[in-house]
Amino acid sequence: MQKTVYAGIHADNCGGTAHPGQIIEDAWLFGIIPETGTGAGRDPVLGEDD
Repeated sequence: MQKTVYAGIHADNCGGTAHPGQIIEDAWLFGIIPETGTGAGRDPVLGEDD
């Protein structure tokens, strides 16, 4: 089975409004990740990269 990875907030088919995009925007807002962090390559459910 092929593992699904998040394309990143800037490449999100839903324009960043999908659940992973909302989490990334919240993380930017609260300073958890830098605004350069897009989430690209991460597991959209677990938030882990390969």
